Amino acid sequence: MGHSLLLLFASFRWTVFWGAIPIGLLAAAMLHANNLRDREHDPLVGKMTLANLRSEKRAKQELTILVLSAYFMQAVLVAMGILPLLSSISLLSLPLAFTIIRRTAKSKTPLELNLVLGLTVLLHLLFGMSHAMGLFSSVLLA
Repeated sequence: MGHSLLLLFASFRWTVFWGAIPIGLLAAAMLHANNLRDREHDPLVGKMTLANLRSEKRAKQELTILVLSAYFMQAVLVAMGILPLLSSISLLSLPLAFTIIRRTAKSKTPLELNLVLGLTVLLHLLFGMSHAMGLFSSVLLA
């Protein structure tokens, strides 16, 4: 994201770099949810991912850490004044994050983990849109 800004406008803003981290963590969570779902099948076709290099319990914990880290980073960046207060509107998606965490812990089959993957994609969308709306609103109200 920062590279696009640099190429388009010949400038770099650290706010853009730091603001992209929570979104990137949720993108990583989406990829990990996909790998977690395919955990049993991937080794059979020679794919090695973090999800199948670790135990199922550890792989599920990693998804939880990725999801919660996005919210933690968002809160820290707002508290440090790097991101505007309005960008914290993305915290409204936190109930969905907790649903994902609960479903991940209870999931036993790839079919159940497919729902987790879909919910993680939805979380990325909702978090990202609300984050962007908060940033845009803060510019308009400044």
